[in-house]
Formats: sequence, C-alpha cells, structure tokens
Amino acid sequence: MSVKQKFRSNISIVILNWNGWKDTIECLESLFHINYPHYQIVVVDNGSQDSSVQRIRDYLNGQISIKLPFLKNHTNFFLHPMQEYSLDEINSDSFTLRNDSLDIPGEVFLIKCPENNGFAEGNNIGIKFSLKNLDSDYVLLLNNDTLVESDFLDKLVEIAETYQQIGVVGPKVCYYHQPHIINSAGVIMDWYSGMGCNQGINKVDNGWFDTTLDFDALIGVCLLVRASIFEKVGYLDEKFFLLLEETDFCLRVKKK
Repeated sequence: MSVKQKFRSNISIVILNWNGWKDTIECLESLFHINYPHYQIVVVDNGSQDSSVQRIRDYLNGQISIKLPFLKNHTNFFLHPMQEYSLDEINSDSFTLRNDSLDIPGEVFLIKCPENNGFAEGNNIGIKFSLKNLDSDYVLLLNNDTLVESDFLDKLVEIAETYQQIGVVGPKVCYYHQPHIINSAGVIMDWYSGMGCNQGINKVDNGWFDTTLDFDALIGVCLLVRASIFEKVGYLDEKFFLLLEETDFCLRVKKK
C-alpha cells in the first residue's frame, strides 16, 4: 500500500520565521522532499527586520537554489504555489482565501506580521489560520532551523492514527551539525524542581528510543497536534514569550 493510499489526514505545518530566512528555506527544501501526500505549509513571519520575506518569496519563485547534503538524488523544486497575506487580512471577519487551496503537497501560505509577537503568539497565528482555512486534521509545529527526513511525517501520523488517545506526537530530535547525537527524545518532568529533563540528550543515536514511548512533554522543535486538542485545551499560552510554552501545552494536554 502506498503512502498516499495509507494516510489521508490533512496536515498543516506551521513554521515561525524571525530574521532567519536561510534556516527557513532549508527547512522548506527538506519538507518539499517528504513522502507524505496531504500537507500545506504556513510560514508566519514574526516581524522580521531583515530581508526574510523577500528572500522566502525569491526561494519559492525559484530564484534561490540550495543543496541539502543529506538528501540523496537531491533536485530543487521550482515555482512552489504560494499565497501571501498580512496579519490584518487574515484577522478580518470577512477573510477568505484569495485562491482556493490547490491540494498540491507543500502549498505555502505566507503570513506577514508587523512585529515580533513571540514564539507562542506567532505559532498561534499559524495554528488558527490552519484550523479556520485549511481543513486541518493535525497541525505540525516545526522550528525553522530544523531539517526533516523524507518519512518523518508518515511515522508521526501513523502513531497518531493508531493510538487515537494520543494528543501530541513528536520525533526523536538530533543536532543539526551532529546528526548522530540525540538532542531530545522526550521530556520527563522533575516535579520537585518543576524542570524538565531531555531524555537521551547528548547520547550517540545507536537505536536509543527507536520505539513509541510515553513522556510528560516534548520539546517544541517538532510537535504533531491533533486538531481537536486545541478545542479542548486551547492554544499555546502567550504569557510565555519564548521557552517553556511547549512544556506547558503538553502538560495541559496530558491532564485531559
């Protein structure tokens, strides 16, 4: 059975950019090579003060070509479908998509914010846009300085579809410059100190955590969230401008 036949859930991938267009287009390039057939990408520019928005446009229009060494038989895809909106536009009560979604894997929606709203609010903008406009079954929160393997989304969706009681799924995360070293496989809370401990951190990835495990929380690098979860527990808490918002969110999900 092909990936396309096996999985039909629609995934919206939310990527937050702030003065980091080089990381963002690398992340996008890796996403354009994944196997999963039903996904869109929502890039939220969080008030960048550099040339991020124009550079992302240039990349999507085929004017910037990049190479990712870990991709075999790497071929750049050109002229990616894109729709671009301001924050005021999408917040309008009368907003509708300018063009119908083309149902093409990797269609990009670029949302421009006038200021840096912080990690939690910036992601919430992308989450709400996805749920309202893109018929999302799941929302994937993905850091812009992340590269993904071609089958990463197939594996995450398979876990989520197999275990319907799970609200949030995340992968094992390794370091960009040391891909054989684990950064985090999940978070176990120390309830006495209130701090979380990344499991597997700095260990060689020799098969550790290559199974489905239950954790107290996951790091915010890559989180696949069932759409219905946002109705039950709300969005990321915007009191957290940066850091710990994903831990708070995961703990709220676990309580439900």
